[in-house]
Amino acid sequence: MTKKLSDDPDPNNKGKRSSDGKNKHALVVKVLIDMVHEAIGDSNPEAIQEGFDPAEWLNDWLTRPLPTLGGVTPSSLLGSPNGQALVTKALAQALEGVVS
Repeated sequence: MTKKLSDDPDPNNKGKRSSDGKNKHALVVKVLIDMVHEAIGDSNPEAIQEGFDPAEWLNDWLTRPLPTLGGVTPSSLLGSPNGQALVTKALAQALEGVVS
């Protein structure tokens, strides 16, 4: 028997993430991309003009195990509201270090 994801409102979905779950994940990633864009744009607008890609940078960051997250990747925590909050906080701290 396949376990249904908790954010899946469709009982016939057989464990696959619903489009609602995908939309929530995409929204969180969009917020994180916006955080990167704003931080870099505020501290180094030339980087944005020269082709810095916040989405590419974030994708790389999301896939690296982070000591501040107990050695797990940020992307592995995006499935829950608590994990999303931890990732958002860790990203804010990382960006603070980049722009300081």
